[in-house]
Amino acid sequence: MCANEIRVITSADSPLKAISQTELASIFLKRKSKIQGQEIQVIQYRANSIERIKFARKILNMSMDEETLYWRKQLVQKGIRPPKSKKNALIVKKYLARHPFTISYLLDKSDLDDTVVEIQVTN
Repeated sequence: MCANEIRVITSADSPLKAISQTELASIFLKRKSKIQGQEIQVIQYRANSIERIKFARKILNMSMDEETLYWRKQLVQKGIRPPKSKKNALIVKKYLARHPFTISYLLDKSDLDDTVVEIQVTN
């Protein structure tokens, strides 16, 4: 993988090993809430962060403006709130370490450590 490529991660204690890109987008857009029969939470980065912009573009196939509009519509029409967001990779990893059925993402491979594992994303 090249630098700044999206790396989908979860707790080192999680049984999740792989996910399709379609399933990943559905989970982050809250169209789906379970993987392998297990309820999954997701953690985003704050809006307009470079991580969030790249994730929205590559995984959700949306611009940041499109994602913002999507969540406004979800909230108004269905009462569905966007995923929790965190400020940086350290905070994301700390959260994931305590919540094994939560997924998020990183851009920098150097942020991977023994508290999280990378999930393979398939086409």
